[in-house]
Amino acid sequence: GTRADPRDGAIRQNVMDKKTFLTGPLPRPGETVMGRSFQEDFGGKGANQAVACAQLGSPVGLVTKVGRDAQGRGTLQHLAAVGVDTTFVATDPDLPSGYAAVTIDDAGQNMIVVNLGANASLSRADVERARPMLQSAAVVACQLEAPLEASLAAFGLAAGDAFRILNTAPAPSAGARSSDLEALLSKADLLCPNETEAEQLTGEAHPERAAAALLMTYQAAQAVAVTLGPDGLLLVERGKPAHHIPGIPVKVVDTVGAGDCFVGALAAALVDGLPLTQAC
Repeated sequence: GTRADPRDGAIRQNVMDKKTFLTGPLPRPGETVMGRSFQEDFGGKGANQAVACAQLGSPVGLVTKVGRDAQGRGTLQHLAAVGVDTTFVATDPDLPSGYAAVTIDDAGQNMIVVNLGANASLSRADVERARPMLQSAAVVACQLEAPLEASLAAFGLAAGDAFRILNTAPAPSAGARSSDLEALLSKADLLCPNETEAEQLTGEAHPERAAAALLMTYQAAQAVAVTLGPDGLLLVERGKPAHHIPGIPVKVVDTVGAGDCFVGALAAALVDGLPLTQAC
């Protein structure tokens, strides 16, 4: 259909080569368990979000960095094949592409170990090269897995009327907060943590109180959307009552990337001109 805004979405963050092991119980420290199956996929928060956005028909570009290796080349080919603009994906000549090892149990719970690789070398200069895309984007989404200075640059380069989404994953503990993180949180129009991240950012275990605390602390934020797993989403817009959007019951197979799919779909809906309550 015709879009309310012809501009696209830009997602700035990481890409990963993901190796997934399916097992019965998750291993305890020092324990070895036998896996039932193994699968290798493409992943990473930024890549997942960009692919979700593209799959919904929204034009989207990714700003990130891969290694000069087979995984990096494969990632670029995959992203291009599903419709993600990779014009501003840089290549690091020395570091390998990012890598994630995922273990999933019968209930769909997971354990993840990540090596950021080339993602960690994404610089302000790399983001500056994406200025044309960022300045034309209606929505810019960032996460917290790569250098904060690059995310700050992305938000700073975005047009004044662009909608800035910050997916606060993985959220650091309160004692590990930096001035760059505080600056990034202060520039977002929408803060999107899960329950655990909301508590880590505020010290509030109750999602509604956590959302209220975030809105009080970060005055630029128009809203906070706290993802609640099977319970859906809590959306708190500034000056409005909290709105709970129930989850859709499904058989859980793998929760890895579920929040990323939500953020990508949200960005696509906002690019299409939907109000935040409908986009969520």
